Amino acid sequence: MFNLKNSKSRFDTAITQTTSGKKLNNLSDSPADMAYVLTMRSKIDQIDQFDRNIDSAYKMLSTSETALSQTQNLLYSVTSLLEQGASETTDPAGRLMIADRIDAIRDEMMNFANSEVMGKYAFSGSAIDTIPFTKAADTTDINGVVIPGVITYGGNNDTMNTQADFSVQVGMNIPGDDVFGVGSATQTDIFDRLADITYALRTDDTTQLGAYQSDMD
Repeated sequence: MFNLKNSKSRFDTAITQTTSGKKLNNLSDSPADMAYVLTMRSKIDQIDQFDRNIDSAYKMLSTSETALSQTQNLLYSVTSLLEQGASETTDPAGRLMIADRIDAIRDEMMNFANSEVMGKYAFSGSAIDTIPFTKAADTTDINGVVIPGVITYGGNNDTMNTQADFSVQVGMNIPGDDVFGVGSATQTDIFDRLADITYALRTDDTTQLGAYQSDMD
């Protein structure tokens, strides 16, 4: 009876291993081996997390890249429009139309600067739940010339890193103030510069428009 019981126990173990595809199913099967299995399982969980981290970083960087590519195209359009506006063949009415177009481009650029991925803002630094750029209402000067609303940055200057391997971290964002120069003492504020251009167009200041051409280049 004792031998039959042992035989049945071994048989049950063999059946369990066969049906489950696992040699170890309980801690009592082999405590030393089970400890190794648990260590490997923990590392597999970590690797799965690295995979999710990389996927999130890829989506964030891909969204940023698309936004920057579109911004670059818009700046090319502004350069072309500015050339028309600075030309002596363009009359004041034509410059007003160009100013309106650049205002629209400025708003469109701000929309790209506020790009989101998975409900998080790509250019807010580490403040990913905060909308990075907001625009104040337009105003007019004493002569009635429209001045586009000031665009301010609401994020921070922190970059975010994600763990991509056991010993590797990669950056996954660029703060918006670094990209667009808003509030920077060393970079040109792109949004302010576009507002300056539209003001020069509306005031028919061709000398200033010529200076802005080299600035845009």
